[in-house]
Amino acid sequence: MIWIGAIQKTGSLSRLEPFGKDVRAVTVYTHTFVLGGQDGLADDREDPFFTASAATPGEAEAQAHAVYLKAISCSHDMKRKAPMLLECCLCGVQQRTALAHPVPVVTPSAAVKGKGKKPQRGGLFGWLRPG
Repeated sequence: MIWIGAIQKTGSLSRLEPFGKDVRAVTVYTHTFVLGGQDGLADDREDPFFTASAATPGEAEAQAHAVYLKAISCSHDMKRKAPMLLECCLCGVQQRTALAHPVPVVTPSAAVKGKGKKPQRGGLFGWLRPG
C-alpha cells in the first residue's frame, strides 16, 4: 500500500521469552513510517515517525496505518517523552531532538586545575581528627 507523504520500512526481530518453565523464541514484526518534511524527503532523524509492533506483519501494518491516518491531519502537540525524544500526545508520532539539557563538557585545562590539591582526611576512617 502506498502512503502519500511518507516512507515505510518493515522489519522483524526474534527474542526469547519465558514460557512456563521453558524459554521459547518469539518473532515480533515492525512497520515504521516517516512523514515527509517540507522538502518532500523523509528522514527519521529529523521528521516525525511511528513504529508499530505486532505478532504478524499485517497487524503491524494495520496499527501503523491507523496512526498514519491520524498523523496526516494532526497539528502535532509534541511533549518530551525522553531526553532526546518528543511524542505527539494527539496522534502518537515521535520525533528525535537534541538533548533537553546539554551535558557539561570538561575541558582538559579544567581537569588539570583540580588535580593539584588532595582532599583533607581525618584520622580514623575520616571520623576522628587529631587536634
